[in-house]
Amino acid sequence: MASKYITLWTTPTVRGPMGITSGGENYRAVYDSKNNAYWGQHDQKTLLNGIQNVINTLTKQIKDGGTTTKGQYIGIGNMYSPDRFVKFNDQQLQEATQRLAESQKYFEGITNNYTKFDKFEQSYDQYRGDWDALFNQTFRNTRIEADNAARSAKIKEDNEQAKAANTNVSGAVESLAIKPNKTKGTGLKTAADKPGTTPFKSGLGI
Repeated sequence: MASKYITLWTTPTVRGPMGITSGGENYRAVYDSKNNAYWGQHDQKTLLNGIQNVINTLTKQIKDGGTTTKGQYIGIGNMYSPDRFVKFNDQQLQEATQRLAESQKYFEGITNNYTKFDKFEQSYDQYRGDWDALFNQTFRNTRIEADNAARSAKIKEDNEQAKAANTNVSGAVESLAIKPNKTKGTGLKTAADKPGTTPFKSGLGI
C-alpha cells in the first residue's frame, strides 16, 4: 500500500471523582510514503501543538529516566492515589527514544507537507484504493517532471558544447529534440487538484 494511518498524538485519559474517564482520543493522519506527504482532517496548528507536547514530554522522560504518574481519585470511596515516579528499564528507555525520533519526524512532515481535507478519514476509509491510486500517480507525475527537466538540461548542455566547438548549432538542436517529452494523463486527478471537488467519479469525495 502507498499509504497508512499514523497516530500523531493521543489526548490523556482522565478519571474523574466518580470513576468516569474522559479523553483518550487519537489524533491521526495518513502518511503517503510515495511522496513523503501527510493528509488529514485536523488543522495543521492543532496537530503541531499536540506533537510538540509529545516531544516535550518524551524529552523530559528520557532526561529523568522515567515517568511520573499523576495522582488520581480511585474507587467508589474517592480514595486519592498520589503522584508516583516510575523508573524506565532499558527497553522502556529505548522505546521512548524511538517514539521521540518518530514524533520529531512527524512534526517536520506535518510542517512541510501536510494537506487538510474535510472529512478526510471518512473518505479514506471508504475509498482507500482510490486514494492510493492518486498517491501513486502523483509520484509518477513527479518523476516524469524530473526526467523531463533533466533531459532539457542535457539538451542545453549539449548545445552549449556544440556552440563551443563551432558545429552546426541548428542541426544539433534539431537532432536533440526529436524524442518528445513524456506526458502525463492517466485519467486520475493529481495532487494539484482537490479530490473532494472534482466532477470525476473517482470516489474521493464525501
